[in-house]
Amino acid sequence: MMIRYLIWMMKRFIKSSFAILLIIFLVVVIFTLKHLYSSQSSSKFDANFLEDVKNNIDDKFDAKFQDDVIKDSRDNIAIISKNIDDIDLNKNITFDEDEKNNEVLSFTKDFQPENYNPCYNVHIFYYPWYGNPTVDGDFVHWNHKYLPHWSSEVAKMYPSGNHVPPLDIGSNFYPELGAYSSADLKVIDNHMQQILMGNIGVLAVSYYPPGLYDDNGKDWQFILPNIFNVAAKYKLKVTFHIEPYKDRSEVTLKRDIEHILRVYGSHPAFYKHKHKGVLRPLLYVYDSYHTKPESWNQLLGTNSTLSIRDTANDCFVIGLLVGQNHKQDIISSGFDGFYTYFAANGFTYGSSRYNWKSLKSFADENDLLYIPSIGPGYIDTRVRPWNVENTRKRLKGKYYIDSWNAALNVKPDLISITSFNEWHEGSQIEKAIPKQITNFKYLDYSPSPPDFYLSLTNKYVQTFSKCSI
Repeated sequence: MMIRYLIWMMKRFIKSSFAILLIIFLVVVIFTLKHLYSSQSSSKFDANFLEDVKNNIDDKFDAKFQDDVIKDSRDNIAIISKNIDDIDLNKNITFDEDEKNNEVLSFTKDFQPENYNPCYNVHIFYYPWYGNPTVDGDFVHWNHKYLPHWSSEVAKMYPSGNHVPPLDIGSNFYPELGAYSSADLKVIDNHMQQILMGNIGVLAVSYYPPGLYDDNGKDWQFILPNIFNVAAKYKLKVTFHIEPYKDRSEVTLKRDIEHILRVYGSHPAFYKHKHKGVLRPLLYVYDSYHTKPESWNQLLGTNSTLSIRDTANDCFVIGLLVGQNHKQDIISSGFDGFYTYFAANGFTYGSSRYNWKSLKSFADENDLLYIPSIGPGYIDTRVRPWNVENTRKRLKGKYYIDSWNAALNVKPDLISITSFNEWHEGSQIEKAIPKQITNFKYLDYSPSPPDFYLSLTNKYVQTFSKCSI
């Protein structure tokens, strides 16, 4: 009897111990996953953007969609070296890519612009912030640093330091033109041809006031006249995407508008939009929600001496809509319309395609221009290696096709594309090529050719009812 009792007690102990161990194991796993994959967000190099999105994001997002995207994206992240300081990716290499670039750029001589018809109701975000030693004396932006996670414990798990161009660049893709300079006239000419190949009509060029620039760049005001001149050569138009520089306000934005119109307003390539019979310049204001609506209203309303309304500086000013609560802010601010910018479907309320129909209705009801932003995908793990969750696979073009269809279905006034060359965030449609270096293989458009996304853009622009082609 005693033996049976002891056997029964041992079995019970084993079962209890196993259950306890299992519970402990599950707790450790859940804690670890939460630690590694805590919700991350991304932006155009704004370290505080995660908090902004969390404060403005719609709680009613499709959780299953988010989970599916996260699961899918984790399979697409390449292995990143843990210590780039110990790897000389450019050993015995000097920056002598001019010969190769000349070969790539040589097709420009045979380019036939008459075969394309740019649509001025399709805009594309363009970044003139890249530099290299041949033209600029140093690499700019291609050597982008790895941005640390806000948690020091998580940050230790990922690489730090800067990329080392020309082979190791801050991008998951590698451009056909190599680590080019945005100031190179040959590059500008090539870019305008590529944009025209997509039948895109307007470049929304990243803009900082003279003397100001982002944390990883240099002042590129001197490049802008060449962009305008070459754009005019190909019958393209140019407007500006005004960045959230330090201390930007309604007062400084008025100065920006005055400067832009004074310097570029009479240029034949300067873009003006016609809306309900009124022809005016149109300007995008990125991260517009950083300024309070009542402050913007001093500039964009009609009851202030600061107002640009009914003056020579009046423009269509387009704000960024991120969260659902920004809808009322757009109205209160006096913006003429809104855009959504982000290429990651589901990342914000505004960038979520399933909200675009209601956003179009909201715009119509309030006489606002609605400009959804579409993109071919998103991946920024070469500058934010911890930001796996926000990756959006290109799926051999399907992601871009779905994005186009979603925009076309709501019949917007204009469509914006994110982006032509935001290489750090992997949203570019500029030509990319296969490339492999030590410990890293760049993504590319295979099995399609480097101009695949330009060709897709050309096709869908022709189906946009607001394009007369």
